[in-house]
Amino acid sequence: FGRKVRKKSREAQDTLAAATAQGQALIAAGADILDVGGESTRPGAHVVDTEVEIERTAPVIRALRDAGVTTPISIDTRKAPVAAAACPALPMTQALHRSAQDRACPSA
Repeated sequence: FGRKVRKKSREAQDTLAAATAQGQALIAAGADILDVGGESTRPGAHVVDTEVEIERTAPVIRALRDAGVTTPISIDTRKAPVAAAACPALPMTQALHRSAQDRACPSA
């Protein structure tokens, strides 16, 4: 069990390092804003559970900020709890497809 936990932890760290490096590369290439999302919004895409989407996005946003990224970051989500988990670090949320239960989802 311990070996599996360490492996998952190492994979998560590698993923965060890759996401941080990608964000920094985009900024270096001239990006004015980074848009972080954890669920595809393309037609027919699989719906991601709210908790999974939070696990995919919140650590990336934290890692970017911890790395000193000051470029604006937005969270691309259609779920209010995901947007709430990204705050207070993010002043902007791109709410593409608000559902009836997520009317409180903030938008840019």
